[in-house]
Amino acid sequence: MDNQKRIVFLVLVSFLVIINQGLLLSALSSFSGYKSGFSFSLAKSSVGEGKIVGPKLNDDGKTVSLVEYSTITSNEKVSKTGDPKQDAISLIVPKGVPFYVAEGEGVALVQSVSFDNPIGSLNVWSNIGRGRTKIDLTSDQEARFNKIVGSFTCDYCCGSPNYVTKIAQCGCSHAAAWKGVAKYLIKYYGDKYTDEQITGELTRWKGAWYPKGMVDNYLVYTGQLPAEAVKRQGGAVGILKQFSA
Repeated sequence: MDNQKRIVFLVLVSFLVIINQGLLLSALSSFSGYKSGFSFSLAKSSVGEGKIVGPKLNDDGKTVSLVEYSTITSNEKVSKTGDPKQDAISLIVPKGVPFYVAEGEGVALVQSVSFDNPIGSLNVWSNIGRGRTKIDLTSDQEARFNKIVGSFTCDYCCGSPNYVTKIAQCGCSHAAAWKGVAKYLIKYYGDKYTDEQITGELTRWKGAWYPKGMVDNYLVYTGQLPAEAVKRQGGAVGILKQFSA
């Protein structure tokens, strides 16, 4: 590699690192509204241990509420520090390589996928979601896929507080990536995991791609941040109503 190519390579790598760190710094910046005086807590919650907090489409098809989903992976052995800010990040922002891209059938399609590489993983998953990397589903699997993507929401870059965007109707790269995750998991792990768990795993990936929004949602859900902090998110009118009491 000559000097010019080496310089170009280093610049590209540095750029990706800066973007990745920027996502996490953005999450940290969201804690300016943290309130220690809120009394609501979830002492029995298993978030971080097979659970994740995230938006769920309400029956009106327009707004969302915050709920706990069962997931396929979790942040193992999360030790609480007593610092609500850091604990929320540790619970919600996923880490490491999920087992379903490291072993078993289909792994050749998802090389380089890792929670620690959100940008590279986004590209791999979106190629599957857009059909550039082909995965064929049976009619039953296709029905499950359509059900999941027809209710899973794109909350942080699309839609409005009064109307959330479903990923089945969204053209952004994140929506395509979530479709890719859903298609892959239904194809290769659909006999092992329920639609709820697959939806929960898609929500885990929200934590990788939108750490600020997801951490804020967790803090609202646990009463450590006022609901107004997320009022600009897609479908947030439902969250405001959920926590209006």
